[in-house]
Amino acid sequence: MHQTIKNTYKEYLELARQIDKTPQGAPLSLAVFHSCTLEPIEPVVRVELVSEGFAPAIKFFGYNIFEQELLNPAGEYGKGTYDVVFLFATLQEFFPELIRDFHNITPLELEKKTKEVVGRMEQLIAAARRTSQPRIILTTFDHPGRWYYGILDGQREHSQKEALAHLNRSIATMASRYKEVYVLDAQDIASRVGKKHFYDWNLYYHSSLPFSSEGLVEIGKELSRIIFAAYGKTKKCIVLDLDNTLWGGVVGVEGADRVIVGPTGSGRAYYDFQLQLKQLSSKGIVLAIASKNNPEDVKEVFSKRKDDMPLVLEDFVITKIGWDTKPQSIQEIAQELDIGLEALVFLDDSPVERELMREQAPEVYTPELPEGAGEYAAFLQELHVFEKNIYSQEDLKKVRIYQDQGKRASLKQEAASLEDFWKGLDMHLTIFVNEKTQIPRLAQMTQKTNQFNLTTRRYSETDITRFMEDSKWQVFSWSVQDKFGDNGIVGLLIVEIQDKKASVDIFLQSCRVIGRTIEQAVVSKVALYLQERGVMLITGEYIPTAKNAVVKDLYSHVGFAKEAENAYVLNLAGTLPAIPPWFSSIEMKVQTHS
Repeated sequence: MHQTIKNTYKEYLELARQIDKTPQGAPLSLAVFHSCTLEPIEPVVRVELVSEGFAPAIKFFGYNIFEQELLNPAGEYGKGTYDVVFLFATLQEFFPELIRDFHNITPLELEKKTKEVVGRMEQLIAAARRTSQPRIILTTFDHPGRWYYGILDGQREHSQKEALAHLNRSIATMASRYKEVYVLDAQDIASRVGKKHFYDWNLYYHSSLPFSSEGLVEIGKELSRIIFAAYGKTKKCIVLDLDNTLWGGVVGVEGADRVIVGPTGSGRAYYDFQLQLKQLSSKGIVLAIASKNNPEDVKEVFSKRKDDMPLVLEDFVITKIGWDTKPQSIQEIAQELDIGLEALVFLDDSPVERELMREQAPEVYTPELPEGAGEYAAFLQELHVFEKNIYSQEDLKKVRIYQDQGKRASLKQEAASLEDFWKGLDMHLTIFVNEKTQIPRLAQMTQKTNQFNLTTRRYSETDITRFMEDSKWQVFSWSVQDKFGDNGIVGLLIVEIQDKKASVDIFLQSCRVIGRTIEQAVVSKVALYLQERGVMLITGEYIPTAKNAVVKDLYSHVGFAKEAENAYVLNLAGTLPAIPPWFSSIEMKVQTHS
């Protein structure tokens, strides 16, 4: 599907018609409850979800029947199971007094009604989760017209604008108390589109649909954006061209002094674009360069123009500057970072280079860059692929972690053998048992880890919490430190224990620590831990996918015996797997079940 962020509603309809009735991908069932006509967002949401590898099944329930359907055990909702529930409400139906009768409401009455609306939404969350634990997306509210007191509203002690802001803050605060509950900010969408373009009152009075085609597109895209973040559809690295992308002009022609970039004049477009990239880097998105240039010319720009650019050369974890093709450079970047091509975003002003990348490395996300540099910064903000549902400590340390990877790669090249490399790393392994402070990170890893993942099961924070609180389950996670730094939380192993047998439900590890025998040390320590608690047998399965062939023989390598096709067993009555001798220390930290 053509990778762009500016499709019109008509274009979405056409794209939706081209989608196979049963698209391939990860199944995702979406239930939509709505207090106004909202069915026309369906083609937008479908196209967006399919473009990110989902096979969506979208169900719209009847108009304004939230409680009637959610609280009815015999209703259609109760008979099904949904991955995501979208509860879309408008002020006209949920809080009409705030629009039509604001001048007659006292502050006390307003506060009481605000609590009632927030309480109603909280009850809807509980009702939607009566029999399962779907991810839930709520809406805050937008005022569709002008304020009751017009230009004087902001100067009043009790303004309509502040009343709406208080309502929306209260909804967001309530939602933050629940795991896997997200908020779609309707007011923010309306402000970005512009109210004159967001609403269509002829449609509203004709069919209870208050939104224009442009408004429908933006609501559908924002809903999809939240779903992508909730399911970990986040890219890890931006690979950038330089000439006419990071700055204006060609440095090999104009020279470092004459390329266009800076906080004033025409260079501001590139300056602001770099600011956006700097912000993404601070949130854990890795920056890299793939540029056809003379390396010395590039270094000269960063040296001579350092006061004109927010970015410095050290902000880029990897630089591929030379005359190799950009698909070749991006392959090398992915290998050096130990991440898949699907985790990369390629930004280049040249249509020729973009098309070449799509042909030779189609896994790489290669969007259409705007023709004018003045749109670059806004374009980057609109890209949904950098949204996250949570920022963990590992995310905030990600750039430093990948910079340390380069030092490890150098040590590996210099070492006489793999054993010397492992010894030289000075590795310290810490294994955690049922560590609740790590739940967001552990859920995030299940959503994002594809290669070193034996079963590729995806779990939410609610799921991980449930495992930790159930005595039949044990959740092991681990972190690794070495002479170059802290790799953070890099692995997860969940087992279910029944009748002295532990069955591995999920076994995954970050690609950035593959090849250091960490999994062997983990299995050895976990086996001993389980043996001491009466477990006699550990069983594991390998479920093949298109991406996890790297671990197809893992169980055999860590001491399990093959029992059947893709089924393995470790008998704890015998000799346990040995701990590799090059670990400087291994520690286990155990939290009991609450």
